[in-house]
Amino acid sequence: MAVGFILSSGAAPRADATVRLALSILIALAGSTLAAASAQQTAVPVEPPVSAHSRLIGSWKIDRRQLPDDQDVWRRRVDAMPTETAAPRAGAFGASDPMLASPGSSYSALDIATLRSAMRDLLETAERLSFGLGDDAVTITDDLNRALTFATTGKKERRQLAATEFDAKTKWSGEALTQDVTVWNFAMTEVYLPKQDNEELLVSIRIVKPNFQPPIKDISRVYTRIK
Repeated sequence: MAVGFILSSGAAPRADATVRLALSILIALAGSTLAAASAQQTAVPVEPPVSAHSRLIGSWKIDRRQLPDDQDVWRRRVDAMPTETAAPRAGAFGASDPMLASPGSSYSALDIATLRSAMRDLLETAERLSFGLGDDAVTITDDLNRALTFATTGKKERRQLAATEFDAKTKWSGEALTQDVTVWNFAMTEVYLPKQDNEELLVSIRIVKPNFQPPIKDISRVYTRIK
């Protein structure tokens, strides 16, 4: 009995050790299997999301069917600026004619001529626009093949379009490309925003200064993608 007891007592620890060893092996195997599965999942290539900014890339043409009826009011206002005096000319009924209104401040004839030239050059409707993106840069080319490259970091840069030299700060605002343009005492903000379907490009222009009286409404243009 004593011997049997001793043998039984010695077998129990050995059985426990065997069980623990078996459990350790199973746990190790399970861990290896999970690690392998995880490695396989990691190795599967994942397509990066298409950048919203890349929707701007390509060529676009103006859709004149979608232009507001008053789209060229700015041109008539600019052409009607008096060159001999900065005061608005009187209309047929004695009151100031909105189509002949000038900037609210006093300007010399040279100032008016400079303003007219800048507004014509910078607000002219391009029949076609093309966009190319680089590292923190965008190149905009118009229908006359005039290409201008801007940093998209908001840095102030000097550029020239036609006869007008201007300063521009270009940056991304969400999915829209925005430009703050200034020349002499003229300032405007231009926004380029491709629609979600990537078939239309919305362009809006707000004249910030000078303070025209009455104010010139925001200019809106729609371009369609050239396939």
